[in-house]
Amino acid sequence: MTSEGRNRFALWWLIAPLAAVFAYRSVTGFDFVADARFLILENTYIRGLNRFVPNVLHDYFWSSSGNQIPYWRPITKGSWVLEHLAFGDWAGGFMLVQLGWHVLGVLGVQALARSMGLGRGSAVVAGLVFALHPVAIEPVAMIMARSDVVASSGVIGSLVSWFAWRRTRQVRWLLLHVLAIVFAMGSKEQAAFLPALLAIRLLTEGAFGRERWRALLPVMPSVVVLFAYLVARHAVLAGAGMPSGTLAPDPMRILAGMSIYLTNTWPLALSSSVRDISLAEAHSVGFLMRAVLVLGVVAVLAIHSARKADADALSLLAWALLALSPVLLTRDIFVPTEQAKYAFADRWLAHALAPSALLWMHMLRGLGPRAERAMQGACAGWALVMLLGSTHARAEFATELAMLDNEDRVFWLSVPQQFRTDEDRCRYKQRRVARASLLQDFARVPDRVRDAMAVCGDRPELALELLRALVATRRFAEADFVAERLLDHPPSDHRSHADIKRLAVIAHANRHEAPSAAQPAPVDCRAFINRAEDARRLGRPREGAALLLQAFTCGNQRDASLLVAGATWLIGAGDAAAAQAVLDALKGRALTDGEAAQVESLRGNAHLE
Repeated sequence: MTSEGRNRFALWWLIAPLAAVFAYRSVTGFDFVADARFLILENTYIRGLNRFVPNVLHDYFWSSSGNQIPYWRPITKGSWVLEHLAFGDWAGGFMLVQLGWHVLGVLGVQALARSMGLGRGSAVVAGLVFALHPVAIEPVAMIMARSDVVASSGVIGSLVSWFAWRRTRQVRWLLLHVLAIVFAMGSKEQAAFLPALLAIRLLTEGAFGRERWRALLPVMPSVVVLFAYLVARHAVLAGAGMPSGTLAPDPMRILAGMSIYLTNTWPLALSSSVRDISLAEAHSVGFLMRAVLVLGVVAVLAIHSARKADADALSLLAWALLALSPVLLTRDIFVPTEQAKYAFADRWLAHALAPSALLWMHMLRGLGPRAERAMQGACAGWALVMLLGSTHARAEFATELAMLDNEDRVFWLSVPQQFRTDEDRCRYKQRRVARASLLQDFARVPDRVRDAMAVCGDRPELALELLRALVATRRFAEADFVAERLLDHPPSDHRSHADIKRLAVIAHANRHEAPSAAQPAPVDCRAFINRAEDARRLGRPREGAALLLQAFTCGNQRDASLLVAGATWLIGAGDAAAAQAVLDALKGRALTDGEAAQVESLRGNAHLE
């Protein structure tokens, strides 16, 4: 090959990878968001090379937060230890590694396209679709989705090396194949489908018809790695007393998931519509008709490919379906959702993006050169549009505040009003509270907490936001009371427990300090009072007293009678310590003669002075 020929060869290979780098150029300025905060930024367990082995030998959430989750992802956790040594608390360094893995996946897609006999132009199109597709934005732009990016690229790399090994019988390709499988499975359980995919590929080639058992030999390396992975995973999780996960196929969830996911694999999509689906929406006539239509098209494609004995089409279709099967067949996927919804996400669909891109180009090849050229031209225009809007599209994952905007769009604005659930409404209100906290607009937090509690009920997570706001605005007496409740009934998520204890100490130490005079305008807090009365009638005076405190807080601390009533209920319940905190909040406040007499009586009866 001449020097000019080599340059042309290198140029076409680099088009899609360079497009990916340009599209994600802004990620070096991103923050640690969502789970990446407690897994990396706030996690003392990844600081130092001596932490490498412990991270590899524990579950995915093992961290100084005290959290646990029945996932084992040693490649991801070990890599973060090494990256923290290199980059410290600079999130941009972690994002560069993530982008690097995505670029490797892009190169792998192009290599697979060429091995399938696709031309250079079609290979570039497949690479561009994989590089720039809107479904890829969430996993590539979020550090917490590292497992998905590496697992997806690992599967692609294992297939590239597997075909090369079978073609050349060179040991280096076999070693690379095994290494890629280790990285894929060690990053995420979703890659466990690989041996089945390789077996299906051999079946579509007709290999089993010649020498049945010898035909299975190319699958054995992946089987051995999978077996070793499952044994090690079970040992790690069982040692920590955690379940390994069970399969529980739900036909409606499979139908809804396949419909949502396959619809979003269209190669020239400008945005993703993947989101959680409520049971009501999943059972609606319109949704069911679309789902049946989508699966019907897939069935027709599979039958057509089988009749033509098209090994490439059947293998790619099997790859896409198998890649989605772990998240559709597993009973517990341990993501924050609700009982009345099916959880779906772009990062799970990203595992099927490579076979989908290749399958589209393979089908177009069957329609002739004109169809291929038309697709190449359309893809060039689409890629330009995606690149021009790339910074804006990825900005939703840059900061915690931006993530709230993303969640509003995905979980609220995109959900048809008739299918919004009570939990949707609650989480929308919770995000309003979180947004005020992140903006340090603490004066608004109590009102927004009150508004959220009217929909969500008395959740510890909301009480924690109230506690933070009360401490920040130096309303320590009220904060002390809220802290007592949170210490007794903390959120189930352990990562906030240390912060609760810290805030409780601050509030208690300063509980006698007079509150700030600047307060927001008065609001109607009768909903809290009504709920407090209901709680008292049901024999839960402590809960009722807590609700009265919230009514007092959201009413700008104007109605001292609420605190007097709350203290009275607490004394009646025998909780003198909590009553003391409430009465301390009354010091220095103007009371009517009747209220003052009642407070003195409460102090005397409980021996609080």
